[in-house]
Amino acid sequence: MHSAKPPPEPPTRDGDQVGRTPPKFGLNGFLITSAPKAAACRTIRQIAAQADREGDDGFAHSQAEFVTTHA
Repeated sequence: MHSAKPPPEPPTRDGDQVGRTPPKFGLNGFLITSAPKAAACRTIRQIAAQADREGDDGFAHSQAEFVTTHA
């Protein structure tokens, strides 16, 4: 078994203090540990059914904008 790494040291300055702009992305994830697999699949479908569609559309738009800008 691998041992966990200690957490990184906290930053001494915020990015905006050194001229960096904040990133324009976010990340969400789920770890579903249901057994059997059918129960895990039901859980995933329930999560998807409750997803914020407006947020999804906004994310898709921002990704398209990024790709267009950085192509």
